[in-house]
Amino acid sequence: MDVEGSEYIDLLGSAAVANVGHGNHEVVDSIKKKINDLIHYTPAAHSPFGSSY
Repeated sequence: MDVEGSEYIDLLGSAAVANVGHGNHEVVDSIKKKINDLIHYTPAAHSPFGSSY
């Protein structure tokens, strides 16, 4: 639904899973393993010495 209240149907939702299937365990496990490498947290944004936002 957009800001004007119009509703849309996503007709391409299956395109991303067509090659591996929905919930393919090998793909899900690989994503879970990789996400641990990609997530990064720094307390600098919450520090008075860090970012101004």
